[in-house]
Amino acid sequence: MKTGGTPSLFFSFRLFLADFQAFAGASGYVALSLVLGGAVLEGVGLVLLVPLLGVVTGPSGQFDGWMVHVGPLFALLGAQSQIAKLAVLIGLLGAVMILRAAVLFARDVRLAKLQVGFVEYQRSRVVDRLASSPWEDVARLRHARITHLMSGDIQRIGSATNLLLRSLTSAVLLISQCALAFWLSPLLAGTVFAVLAGCALASSSMLRRSRQFGIHTTNTNLELLDNTMQFLGGLKLAISQNAQPSFADAFKGSLAKLTREQISFSRQFALTGVAGTTISFAVGATGVLVGFGLLHLEPAVLVTLLLVIGRMSGPAFQLQQGIHQIANLLPAYEKLSKLLSELTPDKAGQLTASSPIPSGMIEFVAVSYLHTGNGEAARGGGVRELSLQIPRACLVGVAGPSGSGKTTFADLLAGLYLPQRGQITIGGQPLSIEMLPSWRNRTSYVPQDTFLFHDSIRRNLAWENPYIMEDDMWQALALADADALVKRMPLGLDTVLGERGSLVSGGERQRIALARAVLRKPDLLILDEASSGIDLFAERTILKRLLRFNPLITIVLISHRSESLQICDHLIRFANGLILEDDGVLNADGPAAL
Repeated sequence: MKTGGTPSLFFSFRLFLADFQAFAGASGYVALSLVLGGAVLEGVGLVLLVPLLGVVTGPSGQFDGWMVHVGPLFALLGAQSQIAKLAVLIGLLGAVMILRAAVLFARDVRLAKLQVGFVEYQRSRVVDRLASSPWEDVARLRHARITHLMSGDIQRIGSATNLLLRSLTSAVLLISQCALAFWLSPLLAGTVFAVLAGCALASSSMLRRSRQFGIHTTNTNLELLDNTMQFLGGLKLAISQNAQPSFADAFKGSLAKLTREQISFSRQFALTGVAGTTISFAVGATGVLVGFGLLHLEPAVLVTLLLVIGRMSGPAFQLQQGIHQIANLLPAYEKLSKLLSELTPDKAGQLTASSPIPSGMIEFVAVSYLHTGNGEAARGGGVRELSLQIPRACLVGVAGPSGSGKTTFADLLAGLYLPQRGQITIGGQPLSIEMLPSWRNRTSYVPQDTFLFHDSIRRNLAWENPYIMEDDMWQALALADADALVKRMPLGLDTVLGERGSLVSGGERQRIALARAVLRKPDLLILDEASSGIDLFAERTILKRLLRFNPLITIVLISHRSESLQICDHLIRFANGLILEDDGVLNADGPAAL
């Protein structure tokens, strides 16, 4: 059930519990049996205190009922004296406690495995869903949202899981102790539990406040991370314009907001502790007065019952605080569920590259793809009614102003999108969703936003195939006119490039990215402004090398530089998502003249 677009606390907790139960499976039932076993053994230990205290305090008429249970044991072991009976009961109690310790050890290990496993399961779910979702869905997401989810929110989910397991343990222990208390004295136990139930109902409003604190904390943490990422991304520009204080002020504002929320929640949490301590004392005092003054319970029974009630305060307090903390942490799980619901697995991402792709001409037949979206990633633009042909083993230039549809055309060509209308054919065969994995294996796409890992050049070149030979790396670097650059570096292939390649120039980043694309040995190479940082002479040299190295490669070069496009066989101009010009002829000054 949802209210105002936000899941209710009960609805979120039910989903969280169902998700954990589905993950835990049979292992969860084993853990539950260990939890129950530990609670039962603790109850047995407490029950043994009644005859033990009865032996210590001496004969009593009211104690005769308990002799029915332990008398046969005394007779079997020949325990006639008071000290012998005491020794038997202490030995039995010790055996029960040792067995309980072994069960608790197995329980804690099992619960720890479930907690850690559930957290890693959630991380894997997010990564798998991102990897298998259509590009148009992933492109709409804020990077800060994913980063925060995979770090802060996942950690909060881990804490919620830990509290769920601890609360479950406390609840089982509390139930067993309640049953024992009713067995010892139903009337006194009923009086005490009526008081506790009233206090629990009175604290329900604090539970709602805990949830609100959790929502504010989750949102503010995301805001902090977003500010930090923007600060780091724009730091160079900020320093050049003395704009650092504005970034710092925004960060400090979010931090102050988060601090206030955390202090408010800590204050409420502390108040629940004070209330729990006060209630525990009041319940204990009530038990003594009622049990001794009105019910005239046997001292051994009264002491044991008070011990049970006293021990109940621990699990009850842990359960109360655990529920409040879970309510505070559940918004993180809601964020994860919301993200997963927004990402629908792409069928192409679940297929293997088994469908054969014929060689030949690439043809677009009345292809349309219009970007739609809402919220944080609403986009416009796209392409409409594209009809064109790209012959095999040619150099095709693509021109047009920003937003004219060039990148959408490249994304369609690379198989990131399937047409919303029309079709793309390869060698006369329609490019279906089943063929996409095979087609993507035969293409290399170098986008205008060059992506490099904060790692070595070797790692960046081999990120797709860690077993690639070093000789192949050097050959690819030579084709991209980057071999001399890498050889000049102190560590060669082991030189670290920095965050997104920030330790090298823009043109050097593009050369390394191009070398990585060449290592795939593609049939189709798409360069979307991928050589804009390379001078014209070097760009021509690189294209010449590529065409000589692989005469059958098809290259699609998207560029704003008219000088770069002059060498192309075939030129296509875009405007407002339409083809404005398609010369349809080979340029006499094209690659053949290189």
